[in-house]
Amino acid sequence: MDFLTQLRIALRIQELQSPDFDVDIDGTDKLQGLRCAVQDTRIVDRAFAGLERGALACHIARYGPGVEADGKPITDSKPRDDLQARIYGPHAEQFSSREMFSPDTLSQTIEWGVVGPARLFSDDEELNLTTSGPEFRRIFTLVRGPGDKQPSSSTATRQNMATIVAISVEDEELVFDEDGKRILPVIHSRGISTLERMSRKGFDLRFVRCLAEGVDERPAKNILMQFIRQIVIRLIDAENGRFGLLTASPYYMLVELVKVDGKMHLLVDRPYSAVDEGPDSTSTALYRPGLALLLSLFMNHKSDFEIDEPSEDIKDKIRQKMRDLGTYDFKGFSPKFASL
Repeated sequence: MDFLTQLRIALRIQELQSPDFDVDIDGTDKLQGLRCAVQDTRIVDRAFAGLERGALACHIARYGPGVEADGKPITDSKPRDDLQARIYGPHAEQFSSREMFSPDTLSQTIEWGVVGPARLFSDDEELNLTTSGPEFRRIFTLVRGPGDKQPSSSTATRQNMATIVAISVEDEELVFDEDGKRILPVIHSRGISTLERMSRKGFDLRFVRCLAEGVDERPAKNILMQFIRQIVIRLIDAENGRFGLLTASPYYMLVELVKVDGKMHLLVDRPYSAVDEGPDSTSTALYRPGLALLLSLFMNHKSDFEIDEPSEDIKDKIRQKMRDLGTYDFKGFSPKFASL
């Protein structure tokens, strides 16, 4: 690489590392503004809080304050695990199973169990679902306009309301019982468990690292980091992309792309189970109902259902991780440069 190319790369990395850098103000691809990942064990709780708040607002608008549909008093302090039952009633069982988040079932779970309630809560029959990508790495988008199953003309328009990226990280080894039914692992997934451990201390996602230390075109040795990059890239590229799911059905982990101080970061929640596995379960994953979780993510486009931003404590956690990572010093061009 000639000196001028090295100089251009060095200047660009200095710009990206500047405290004043802002992905929006600078008009930079958000991927170049990517910095780090840290754990936030309140992402799912924030999502459920948004759904609960929005559902209550819709209920009050329809029935008036203080009463349920059957005339009984209503409170907003019921256990959150009961939220799915309050919205779906007995119909939740039709869509809830240990396989509901598996690659070959998730599309059906969303199409049959989420789009309908989203239309009702939004009072919008024009909402539909579009999907793209292979089953193990699927992008789901709630649109106003024709979906995958509606006829579309060349002049039809779609308005993207919410986008969710879902990547399966199920362990490759599949075990079946004598009846041919799949035996799901007691540990959620090695990938999910590993990511949860990594996120406790936080980890480096800096785009500038590729520029400063070299670009390796070979497949990354760390398969899990490939999954993380795939989610981040697709969330950045998507309109209204904010949340991603890592799944090993019935277990899932929710991640959130956030902007703090002009830079992009990834928040990682803990593992949860989409179904109630009962008292005999040996899993350490807490139960957070899967249908309610999916509905909360797709309803985030409506103001009453909007999911709150992360707390200031989490933002400070990101800032501390950034201080720990430091910056690249280009005096004498000591770092190894990428071959562009």
